Amino acid sequence: IGVGERQRRPVIGVVWRDGLSEPLPPVLKVLEEVVGKLKDSGVDVVELNVPQFKKCQSLANAFFGVDGGNSMFDLLEKTGEPLINWLSTRLRRKKPIGMEELRDLHARKTELETEFLKIWKDVRGRRIDAFICPVAPHPVPPIDKWNGVSYTSSFVLLDYPAGTVPVRLFQESDLKGDISGEILSPWDKVNRELWDEKSIDRRVYLDTPLSVQVVAPKLQERRLYRAMEVVDDAVRTTKLATKL
Repeated sequence: IGVGERQRRPVIGVVWRDGLSEPLPPVLKVLEEVVGKLKDSGVDVVELNVPQFKKCQSLANAFFGVDGGNSMFDLLEKTGEPLINWLSTRLRRKKPIGMEELRDLHARKTELETEFLKIWKDVRGRRIDAFICPVAPHPVPPIDKWNGVSYTSSFVLLDYPAGTVPVRLFQESDLKGDISGEILSPWDKVNRELWDEKSIDRRVYLDTPLSVQVVAPKLQERRLYRAMEVVDDAVRTTKLATKL
């Protein structure tokens, strides 16, 4: 990907799940479609096992709350703006954390960043240019029903550049499919309710965009841009990709 680097076949990883919220059937389906189109366009696709992924969400939440949310609540009170319904039951003022606790959070973050360095080489020692994964474990839900944030907040935590590539709209054929297996977390329990026909009409997802997320290593925004171009080209064509 670097400037002046000889053109070669791109190597794109795929991460199917984060270990906290199992992607719903249409999310996995569109990811499978993109993997197929990448392969058809000449991209080497490598499945990545990233057990570290599930460690990110709790640590990200801890960083988001270092000031106890007080700065945000001060601003809201000055403007008179209320919290949206989704946040009103989830956020409240808390005591800011101390310097020792903040230091420990940064130590945990550094340790996790070091663990993640391992994912950027495949078993053959080749560099992974970027990887694709879900944007969220569910399609675009009704207002105030959004659930899983771990597929994006993880890369905020790691300072990884990431972007979204729209693939297509949700179709009638995407309404099929069931999810099984044990519930992975409280987030996963709510996520499954977004597909449970007893609690939601799946047709609310019709004509909403289905997308994939593209992620590159820290400080590699150019690499991200080129990887997103490769993915976008593959979604729309099947010509050989040599962008990277």
